[in-house]
Amino acid sequence: MHYLSLRNKLIFVALLVLVGLSSYFAYFGNDQMNKLFDSLRSDSFDRHHREMTALLNQSSRQLLQLSDFISQLGGQKTHSLEATIDSNWESLQMNWGVESAALYSSSGGIIKQWGNQSFYQESSPLGVATSLKPNSQIVCRDYCIQSSTAPLLSKDGALFILQLNVSLADILRVFTEVADADVVILGDGFIHDKPSAFSLWDKQVIALTRSEQQWPRLRTLAQQTELRQLIEHNTFFFYQDKSYEAGIIHIEQERATPAYFLIINDFSGQKTLIDQSLLSSLSKSAVAIVLSILLLLYLAWRPIARLKLHADLIPMFTLGKFGDVRDRLSVSRGRHCLQDEIDILDKVEIKVSRQLEDMENKIKEDTQTLQRMAMYSDLTGLPNRNFLHQEITSAIESGDKRQPFTLIQMDVDSFKNINELYGHTFGDELIKAVATRLHQSFNETDFIAHIAGSSFSILVKTLSENTSQEDLACKTLTVFESRFHIESLSLGITVSAGLVSWPKDASTANELIHRVELAMYKAKELGKNRYEIYSQDLEKAIIDKLSLEEELKRALKNQEFILYYQPQVALSSNQIIAAEALVRWQHPEKGLISPIHFIPILEETGLISQLDDWVLKQTCMYLNQLQQEGLDSVSIAVNLSAQKYSDPQLVDQVYTLLQKHNVPAKCLELEMTESMAMQDIDASITSINLLRELGVSLSIDDFGTGHSSLSYLTALNIDILKIDCSFIHNIPDNEDDVTVTSAIIALAQQLKLKVIAEGVETEDQRLFLKEKKCDFGQGYLFSRPIPPEEFKLLIKQERQTN
Repeated sequence: MHYLSLRNKLIFVALLVLVGLSSYFAYFGNDQMNKLFDSLRSDSFDRHHREMTALLNQSSRQLLQLSDFISQLGGQKTHSLEATIDSNWESLQMNWGVESAALYSSSGGIIKQWGNQSFYQESSPLGVATSLKPNSQIVCRDYCIQSSTAPLLSKDGALFILQLNVSLADILRVFTEVADADVVILGDGFIHDKPSAFSLWDKQVIALTRSEQQWPRLRTLAQQTELRQLIEHNTFFFYQDKSYEAGIIHIEQERATPAYFLIINDFSGQKTLIDQSLLSSLSKSAVAIVLSILLLLYLAWRPIARLKLHADLIPMFTLGKFGDVRDRLSVSRGRHCLQDEIDILDKVEIKVSRQLEDMENKIKEDTQTLQRMAMYSDLTGLPNRNFLHQEITSAIESGDKRQPFTLIQMDVDSFKNINELYGHTFGDELIKAVATRLHQSFNETDFIAHIAGSSFSILVKTLSENTSQEDLACKTLTVFESRFHIESLSLGITVSAGLVSWPKDASTANELIHRVELAMYKAKELGKNRYEIYSQDLEKAIIDKLSLEEELKRALKNQEFILYYQPQVALSSNQIIAAEALVRWQHPEKGLISPIHFIPILEETGLISQLDDWVLKQTCMYLNQLQQEGLDSVSIAVNLSAQKYSDPQLVDQVYTLLQKHNVPAKCLELEMTESMAMQDIDASITSINLLRELGVSLSIDDFGTGHSSLSYLTALNIDILKIDCSFIHNIPDNEDDVTVTSAIIALAQQLKLKVIAEGVETEDQRLFLKEKKCDFGQGYLFSRPIPPEEFKLLIKQERQTN
């Protein structure tokens, strides 16, 4: 390999660079200026097209608004409209520029015409009458008009059509003033002519602006360019040492032939300016090249400057500017025949810079991956809860309290059941489909996040004055009215949504997210497929509920519950034969609390099982007391929760309690509701059979209120049916309740089951039930629920009386 001095290399390279750059800048400058000129022409024509279209659309809207205004003045009656137009015709001409008007019947017949007869549209308005949609179109024959046709419906159901026509002269005049361009209106006669007629297209001119100046330019354009070429693309032509741009604006219409507007724009000033810019650019480029060559020649005598360059480049490595290092070194990719020491140094530094850049890119990729994992949902690709929190914080920091925003959180109802029924893969596809539908249904400015499982949040940053939170909530629910089609299955879902607004409801991101979740969970609690808007009362209710949960935990620990007993009477003898154990909460401050206020919370929190255990234990202890006092013929009914009946240890627990307190199994009756038994019929049958083997009696409570089939009564090995009090309340006045109650009693008798009627409050009810041979009654007619000691005293008094 031969060695060549750095100084000689620079001299040789300088000569090559001088020739190459001169050629490049000359070509590049000319090419860029031509592209700039073409771009200016295209932008100018596009702007004219938008301005013309906007003027025509504005005129069309004004005519349609005028039709509505005339309709309202006329009271939507034909004779009233005629009178209205007659009385306001001069105003319509002067203020609205209406040239003519016509009122048609629904069959297309003319009722009355006003104004210039030559301006009437030739097409029939029957299309508008059929579609019941207003129509606006431009008609160009020997003249050009804009015609608006609108259907109107009278209060008595009659349909008629109002047509308003205006000349395009005012629109063209406004366009000429705004766009500083000339307009030529072409008729559509050439559409039906032979192709050769395209060369005589200037004969189809209906009107043009500044005709004295325009006609010579138009004829020159017609001689140089055929109409077919103008329709396909714009053209550039010269006339009297000036440059012009010409193009066709083609407006398609539904019920009329297309409208053609030829726009001619003077481009002489722009052309001259671009030519001058090109010459100036080439001159500056030439000067820059010469100066660069002089600089390179100067550096040839100072090779040490290149070494200084490397010294300057080393700090750039620490700044991560590896590409800048390689650019400044400017080393050829091919092998050198003649190399110097600095070339070797260049290669080493380039190699090092690439290695360091690869390492930095790998670090950036890993960082981006971690960021995506931290800020986006892997399943849907939407922002996650962390990103949502960041977006809300940003919106609050940059927001104006006079322009509030709304946060929506929604969750798919019963999604756990969908997963269990169709599998988690199907559930994942459903969540993806939900994300897609939300993205399609909300605006691009709205921030949509997948925060967890089946929950999504929508941050609506801009809310129009006419849109309320209720509108947003209804929109969210409406999004899911149509079914989802996934894996050949069609599935309908519902969602529950909560809404909160800033700054009214919260001031920080954490508060907004927390409170919108409270509102959403409240919507689910109230029945799902609904929305709740956050309020302070809502949060207070939730806080009270949480407080009540804590008090119930304390009550279970401190045994603050007591049992009351409501007697069950044999209707044939009026003798007390049993009682139902009813739990009450003896609150240390609030006094005696009914179970309707705390049982649902215990069931929701899972604490109900502890209360069931306590009730079973207390009942068995009480039965033992009754046994010791000679009241062994009385049985006690206990209503356990669904959670307790699903406990596999229930049978063993009952057996242990009976043995421990020496209570005959026949004295204990366990109740379950109709809907509870049907939740898992197989498990219910198994539990009932095992309990029956112990000798315990089983009953169905609230019979008739569930949604089960009567066939389950033959499968369940039960002893007693309890008729719900809702059927007893209106007996004997309500025939429907009488019929249902009689049918239940008859059914029980056929199945050899005992029947207890709940809620007996009147003597008429007792007599009716006795007549129907109902076995037992329970209600205020016989006794309210009473404390244990009072119940024992009541039984003893009855036994003494008998």
